[in-house]
Amino acid sequence: TLTYCGQKLVLTMGSTILSGIRLMKDSVMPTVDEQPQQEFSYRAAVDGDPAIRYFHPGDVLRYTLRRFGSCDGCTGSMTIYRAGNVVDQEPLALTGDVIQGLYRLKASAAADHYILEVAVSRAHNKNPKPAAIQWIDFAVEPLN
Repeated sequence: TLTYCGQKLVLTMGSTILSGIRLMKDSVMPTVDEQPQQEFSYRAAVDGDPAIRYFHPGDVLRYTLRRFGSCDGCTGSMTIYRAGNVVDQEPLALTGDVIQGLYRLKASAAADHYILEVAVSRAHNKNPKPAAIQWIDFAVEPLN
């Protein structure tokens, strides 16, 4: 049993859980290790903020989440979907309990709704189903 953000999580032996994904434009979000100096907003919301999640072609997205539980020999992947089709997929390095990465939207990215998926799979498991998976949606809007 572990507590995260006030919630008790019960992990069985060998289970893996992923937290929700934080997704922001790279120039907006501090890294996981940086602590905010103040606990209030001091500027107006802009595209790429966590609650907004509107991006533009060419933007760099920063995604961060945590992995709980043991996952020796696990592999990870980040996949971008649009209209149910894979747009792009990249392997993830799983070192420690923080999973984070950067993804640059293509300059030709169509204005539409997208899904970013992070999946963690056990390399030795014959079951193709990932051990843990998490999604977050976002939208790409044209540059004005």
